Amino acid sequence: MVMSKTDNTEALKLRRKVLGARIQDFEKKIKHLTREIADEKAKPAFKTSKDPRHSKFQDLARRNVAKLQDKLDEVTELRAKALAELNKCNLVIKGQAV
Repeated sequence: MVMSKTDNTEALKLRRKVLGARIQDFEKKIKHLTREIADEKAKPAFKTSKDPRHSKFQDLARRNVAKLQDKLDEVTELRAKALAELNKCNLVIKGQAV
């Protein structure tokens, strides 16, 4: 079964809408994670201290920031992939790519 060009275009426009919504969700997650990282770094436990009693809290704060940064990197990568696919859809719809 061969799809006509109009069916293909309509499907791409629908796919573009879905990708746009997904990118917005990723951007919201990125904003939230960035804010969480800033809040974690603002905590007193993240500051350096010479007191050995504070070391376990400092280690915990560093681990929390590392976890959040890993999540942020993952979401940023997913957003970039979705954006690349969206751009490809836009080019196909405009007739600039096959």
